[in-house]
Amino acid sequence: MSKFSSKNSRKRNFSVKLRKLSIQNYKGIDSLELDFPPPDMPDDPDILIMGSENGLGKTSVLECCSLLLFALSQSCRENPENLINFRYI
Repeated sequence: MSKFSSKNSRKRNFSVKLRKLSIQNYKGIDSLELDFPPPDMPDDPDILIMGSENGLGKTSVLECCSLLLFALSQSCRENPENLINFRYI
């Protein structure tokens, strides 16, 4: 049984928080860097709201986040110590 079977994955809790995202040449985005700052106060929620006119890339940014998290999950499934390495990218 692998370390990442459904039985063991319930026991292993970890969170991933994006603090910076850099996108290059994805759909209509030539180059974009976004910082996701942590909350100012300890009791503030750790959320980000994106808003803009239609067609300016909000969905593309979310797709990039999704692709990043998918790559992270696949990499960690193959080699669990990669989780530590992704923290500092």
